[in-house]
Amino acid sequence: MKFSNIESFAHLLELSFSPIVLISGVGLLLLSMVNRFMQATSRTRQLLRVVEQQEGEERQGTIEQINILYKRSNILKTAIILVSCSIFSTGLLIVVISVMSFEGVQIEYLATALYYLSIALMIASVLFFVFDLTMSTRALRVEVSKYLDIDS
Repeated sequence: MKFSNIESFAHLLELSFSPIVLISGVGLLLLSMVNRFMQATSRTRQLLRVVEQQEGEERQGTIEQINILYKRSNILKTAIILVSCSIFSTGLLIVVISVMSFEGVQIEYLATALYYLSIALMIASVLFFVFDLTMSTRALRVEVSKYLDIDS
């Protein structure tokens, strides 16, 4: 791509800076979510191997943990999809900014919509992430209740 002058390229970088920072920050959030997803699925597989050898209350407690971990995996999957869509829409925003800058096309409404969409998707993914933390605490409560007297 040929730039008409250095000022137009500098202006593009200036306009793209915030979306690029947004992608970096949301990328770290995605990394955290993927790590939690992998832990939940690994622990589920581990418990599935163990539950076959258990009986009675111990088996029931393990089945309850598996159920919670499975639900958590689905919640985290949704959060990961939402945050990935946020990154995608931010990438589209950078493309729209480039088109506006170099082609002179007036599509500010599209740029604004993509920006708000990116933020909304990120917020939604964080809400699912917080819901996962709540579910994780419930699973921990099941395990800890074997050893401590805690309220359910």
